[in-house]
Amino acid sequence: MKHYTKANFKLFTFIFLIILIVSYSKSIFSQNKRDSLLNERISRIEIQLQKSEDSLKILTKKIETLQNLTDKTFNSLSMQLGGSSNSLTIFGSLFTVIAIFLGIYISNIKENIEKISDENRGFLAKNKEIKRYVKEIDKYIKENISGLYLKIKREEILNILNRLVNVPEDINNVHSSLLTANLMDEDYYTLKKAYENLNPLTRESMSTYALIFFQHFFKQSITDEKLKTVITTWLVNCVEDSFQNDIIKSSKEFVEVINDKGVLSLKDVINLYFGAINSSNHKNFDNLYKVIFDNLQTTNRIDFFNVIESTSSVMYSKVNFGNLILEEFGNENQSEDILKVANEIKLLKLMQPQSPT
Repeated sequence: MKHYTKANFKLFTFIFLIILIVSYSKSIFSQNKRDSLLNERISRIEIQLQKSEDSLKILTKKIETLQNLTDKTFNSLSMQLGGSSNSLTIFGSLFTVIAIFLGIYISNIKENIEKISDENRGFLAKNKEIKRYVKEIDKYIKENISGLYLKIKREEILNILNRLVNVPEDINNVHSSLLTANLMDEDYYTLKKAYENLNPLTRESMSTYALIFFQHFFKQSITDEKLKTVITTWLVNCVEDSFQNDIIKSSKEFVEVINDKGVLSLKDVINLYFGAINSSNHKNFDNLYKVIFDNLQTTNRIDFFNVIESTSSVMYSKVNFGNLILEEFGNENQSEDILKVANEIKLLKLMQPQSPT
């Protein structure tokens, strides 16, 4: 049994070895086969790698070529851009300068427009104010047209008077304006100054001044020692050249002086005045005598009559004035003074021409 078992063991061992060798051989064969296949694959890979390296070299050369072209292109572009940059710099500078001037110009235009706009607003406001003022003036003119006319005439008179101070001989050119004007009391002094500047040899101018003084300032001039002479010298002409309204005004002023100074102190002037009336076209002007009579103080009326000389140069005027005394007192007062007046009037009437003119 033991022998059988040992033999079997050897057999099994031998078979195992045989199997092992066969398996190893197969393994070696199989390994060699795998190595061969692996080598083939490696060879193929090496071939592909070689091809890839060749392709890579070709691509590298192409890349280098492209790089060179790119560098050249970049350099060319750089040069062009450099030139363009200079041009752009110049144009940019010019544009900057132009932009600055354009900005200043636009700013000035804006300021001018704003200024014009402000001025226009100012003008508009002024125009509105002017329109309002014109309306007020128009309204004032319509409501005060006569007053404005008087103011304008007054300014004209003042200009004439001031001119006469410098050119007193011009009185003959402007006397009509002064004779028809309403002169003020203060104008007397300006007119007097002009007269005092007059050459005394210009008689025509002196008579014109005398007429203006008589019609406008008889009261002042007859009491002024410097003017009294010229007034009395030209009194006949002054009375003759006066209208009825002028002689009435001057007579009222004359009576004021008589009431103030007294009849006797003005005896010579009274006779000159009545002589001028007697020789003028006013000798039959009844209202003239009535004005003198009414304005004389009652106590001066008979004295006034008595100082008038009973001569042919004044008798007609004296009779007219005496008749007013008789009309006023004759029927009620038979005093000696009234009787003397009545008798003298009768005598004067007998001395008068039959058809007085």
